[in-house]
Amino acid sequence: GVSMRTIILALAALVCSSATARAELSVVVSPDGDHRLVLANAPDNVQAELVGFADGDIPMFDRVDCATIGARLLPQARQDLSIEAIIARYNLINVWTGNLCPGAEIEGQQPQEALGWLIEIAELRRAEDGAPFLEARDRLLEVHIFGAPGVEPAPLAAHAYLDGEASASPRKWLYIAYMHQQGLGGAVDAAAAASALERGAQAGNAEARALLAQASELGAGLPRDEAGAFAQYSELASGVWPAVWYRLGMMLRDGRGVAADPCAARRWLERAATHAWSPVPAAREALTSISAENCPR
Repeated sequence: GVSMRTIILALAALVCSSATARAELSVVVSPDGDHRLVLANAPDNVQAELVGFADGDIPMFDRVDCATIGARLLPQARQDLSIEAIIARYNLINVWTGNLCPGAEIEGQQPQEALGWLIEIAELRRAEDGAPFLEARDRLLEVHIFGAPGVEPAPLAAHAYLDGEASASPRKWLYIAYMHQQGLGGAVDAAAAASALERGAQAGNAEARALLAQASELGAGLPRDEAGAFAQYSELASGVWPAVWYRLGMMLRDGRGVAADPCAARRWLERAATHAWSPVPAAREALTSISAENCPR
């Protein structure tokens, strides 16, 4: 998973919410062994350093206890700005959106409060290159597109965000494709969705390549090209892609785009069905259709 060091580096600068200090803050990580974290341009009331953590290990939050996370973090998140408050806010945002402690509810946490924290964090920039903190911007886009507990989807806000500074996100074209595909903020447009996926694939996004292959396989916004889709899936299959493994298995089972091979289909479907992180339930069902007669054990 993502180390806590990665998380804190992505969060250690925050635009101060007071009217007197809206200057953009940025994070600098010292090159020496203590990995000192410094908030550049920080107001005087903001704790500006956290010293003495090693790679992958933040002493304050090196383990997550979902049973007590709200009671521990909510008071810290509501304190005056500090590194600890920033980390607490980030973790509570992840609980709110279901990325941390799925199903957990934080008593007293207000959706609009969490959304406000996320909006602030999405404005951060790294001092060394001026780039935005893309992960937080992606998370905000997902809230705009899909909604979150207590917050309705806001397609128009998502469109405005994608047209603005969020355009630097590597996942931009995935979001645009989804919105065209679902008709969010406009009419359903399968061709425009496929075009967005092509842009994402050209930019090197592997998820866009996988979705583009599926569009070719199914003829969704693109001419049907099952052989081309199979070739794309095969190139992507070396990664951890349960959904791609499932598509490969189904094409091999049915002989679409490739000669039917029930035994090869079973191998891909078993991988997809048994993956520890994100198994594909449909792959389990598909396995029952491959008989011992077609592929003896």
